[in-house]
Amino acid sequence: MVQNYRKTLKNSIVLAWLIAAAIVAQSAYSATLESVSIKDTLSLDHSLEETIFLSLSDNTQNSFLLTLPSEAHNVLVAGKPAIVSQGSVDVPLACAACKVNISYQLPNAVINKGETQNLYQRTLDLPLQAKLLSYEVWLPEGTSVQDQAEGPAIVPLPSVVKTDGKHIIIAWTEANPALPKNYLVRFSEEPLENPELLNELTEWPIWALVITFLIIGIAIGITWHAHYHKRHRETELPYVPASLLSPDEKIILALIKKNSGKMAQKEIGKQLNWSKSKVSAIMTALEHKQIVKREKSGRNYSVTLQKEVEL
Repeated sequence: MVQNYRKTLKNSIVLAWLIAAAIVAQSAYSATLESVSIKDTLSLDHSLEETIFLSLSDNTQNSFLLTLPSEAHNVLVAGKPAIVSQGSVDVPLACAACKVNISYQLPNAVINKGETQNLYQRTLDLPLQAKLLSYEVWLPEGTSVQDQAEGPAIVPLPSVVKTDGKHIIIAWTEANPALPKNYLVRFSEEPLENPELLNELTEWPIWALVITFLIIGIAIGITWHAHYHKRHRETELPYVPASLLSPDEKIILALIKKNSGKMAQKEIGKQLNWSKSKVSAIMTALEHKQIVKREKSGRNYSVTLQKEVEL
């Protein structure tokens, strides 16, 4: 386990900056790094598939040499298998404005913290300043964000937590990012209460129903905006504007408010007919925003509204 931890920590530090280091390795090279998009897809066997998209402008080089982590395999450049020589691969550019797509797989990327508890962490550092950084972590199918006493489940606070119906997706987006920065996600492999619901979410009737509820919710929010705006001034709870909330967060908060500001997390999922993983991910995001407070109650959580919200 110690060996896996050291190996994972080493990989987490070197993954992202290797590309930028290779780009700036030659003093004659000149380019502007317009954007970096990194997608890390985690698997239950603790491996990682990383896909990196680079957008360059004002490029003057025909190629750059990319150094890979020592255990990287199935390396693809622009979707084609790449020849790895002495731990490096040559990435062709031959363009002033370039779009570069690189992917590879890496074992032992996740630290096992128990029978079902896992930790994924990595440090991003780009020697070449990027104008825009987009970073996504896709948790393994059927897993959920893990609440633990030893620390927050997600660090830093994500831009958005969402789902495609099978995976929990944690995303950070930042312009002119201040790096290096450490990213951490704790997740659980505990089985979902209703896993078949995830597949149902991909069917069009379900999405049609969700969109209908969203439209109704927006209409109600507009109608009662003045009422809630006045009400928040009369309450002791701090006020949170609607612009800071996602549609799913608004739906959950509306349900909690309807139940006098306090509900069991399990009951929220039951009433909305949402999966345990989806509710857990959204509640984690709301807790990080300090809008709700969760307290352990047996195998469930008691959720209490901490701030007045505009819905």
